[in-house]
Amino acid sequence: MLQHMILLLFLFLPFSLADPKPTPTLPFTVAAFQSPFPPTASNSVTGLRIYASDGFFWAGRTRAAPNTGCGELRGSKCPAGNETVLWVDREGKAFLDSADPQQIYIDTRTGALSYLTPVSTPSNKFSPGANVVNFLHLGHGTNLTSVIPGADPHIFVNAGPGTFNWLGSDNSYWFLCPQNGNSTKYQIMKEVTVNDPAQPGCLSGIALVAIDYSGASPAVGVYL
Repeated sequence: MLQHMILLLFLFLPFSLADPKPTPTLPFTVAAFQSPFPPTASNSVTGLRIYASDGFFWAGRTRAAPNTGCGELRGSKCPAGNETVLWVDREGKAFLDSADPQQIYIDTRTGALSYLTPVSTPSNKFSPGANVVNFLHLGHGTNLTSVIPGADPHIFVNAGPGTFNWLGSDNSYWFLCPQNGNSTKYQIMKEVTVNDPAQPGCLSGIALVAIDYSGASPAVGVYL
């Protein structure tokens, strides 16, 4: 009798544990937020859009478009592919909104926010230190900033009502690490151990704001 009840419970679960293709939830794009706000320096990264390229995530002052392709979607079925769109499922797994959703992970060896690509370069396999769970999309909205209730709106401002995070770290913020000392392109990183990110010049205390996406889905054929 107990076995029959367990079987029935499994059959009527709202999702299939064996289904290899995840079910999309509320999609969003991502932008960086750096305190204080309004920015007190011209080199603030607040508002920089996060984009996917070459298996990693970046914030750029001169670029915000991802590296994409059509994949299996040809002709008029191939989306424009000019936005990086994510979603997080109920199990805490994050995906890019492509025709065949691409899984996002934290490489715990380096702290890099990464994703699987359809080709071996950069990587179509998880790294040995890949962590695919503990992602969190909290709240939703279309604003980059959110005023702290009861405070002077010109002084106390938080990251927007929607945020994207990974809960496997001791802190709630992200790092933006310049590439080869270039402050026009930053890689999105997370602190996994006290020794990373090891790159010099990384900006700390960065929040990733989740901004509701209302465009067509999938957003692209494939992220490369």
